[in-house]
This record gives sequence, structure tokens and C-alpha cells, in this order.
Amino acid sequence: MTDVHRSGQLVCRDDDLAAVVEHLAHHVALTRAEAGCISFSVTRTGDPLP
Repeated sequence: MTDVHRSGQLVCRDDDLAAVVEHLAHHVALTRAEAGCISFSVTRTGDPLP
């Protein structure tokens, strides 16, 4: 199996933030459960729109 490494940013408007927060934990759990997933984390920054 090949390891896949990804990185990125999720940028959202203030009015979308509640939906992201509501679903993020489930998304993280599903991603970590994928075969070959070494690690996956999401960190909130101080500035939502860098």
C-alpha cells in the first residue's frame, strides 16, 4: 500500500463556520479510519481568512 500525504487549508466565511465545526469531528474520524492514514489533524488559526 502506498502512503498518501496531503496538506491544505480550509477557508470559510463566518456564516459557514458553524457547519464546519458541527461536522468536523465526524470528518476527522472517517479520515483517520481510512486504510493507510498515518495521521490527520485540523488546527484552527486565529485568522479564519488568511
